[in-house]
Amino acid sequence: MEPATYDISLLFVEDDEFNIQITSLLLEPMVSRLFIARDGVEGLELYKNCAPDIVLTDILMPNMDGLEMSRRIRLINSDCQIIALSMVDAPETLIGCINIGINQYVQKPVEQQRLQKAVGICANHIFMKRHIKQQNSRIAMLSQALEQLPTPVAIVDVNGCFRFMNSQFTRLTGFVSDTVPQGGNLFLESTVVTKSEEAAFLDAVAGSAPWQGELVSRNSEGESYRETVSITPLYDGSGKVTLVMKCTEAVEL
Repeated sequence: MEPATYDISLLFVEDDEFNIQITSLLLEPMVSRLFIARDGVEGLELYKNCAPDIVLTDILMPNMDGLEMSRRIRLINSDCQIIALSMVDAPETLIGCINIGINQYVQKPVEQQRLQKAVGICANHIFMKRHIKQQNSRIAMLSQALEQLPTPVAIVDVNGCFRFMNSQFTRLTGFVSDTVPQGGNLFLESTVVTKSEEAAFLDAVAGSAPWQGELVSRNSEGESYRETVSITPLYDGSGKVTLVMKCTEAVEL
């Protein structure tokens, strides 16, 4: 079976030339970029310069051993994925790996299947972190876009809790997210201007359907105003509903 190829970079630190050649042949099909260092000093310098996703290191090496190099790498990046290689299975070696927080441990002589599994586990962690970072970036971009809209916009759950409101919504209502009454009437005790639309409005509040119409609402000072709003339900992957409220016009009464 051909090994999986991961879009990651890997630093391989090993002092034995024969092991470097053999293990490199196993690693090259697995990763998109491979760096090689021949002791901990060179490995640490390469890590500082190249910031690889994974470090695969022998433990017993001259100048600086793999555990000391890993400890120093942890000071640079506490979440770096590190795989230790060793022929020695002594308790003190394993304890050293645990204390430093080595992610995976592979015994020598290296077998392709075990190495592939260790690299795969580390790669999956890296991909998850990348995904979370991308999601957070998208959320920040969306939040910034909503904040810069010239119209009042708020995001509310069906329990009446405001999850987000832009500055225009705050200017209109006088509220900020942590001062809005929670769990009461959904939109600041708003009432529908046209009574025949009340059922459709309540469906929108429950997340059943979008709605657009006129409401009479009150701001933080208790003053009434008439607003034209649209309510749009949004569903996440689990079916949970949040509501986007957008105000296109507001007139004091």
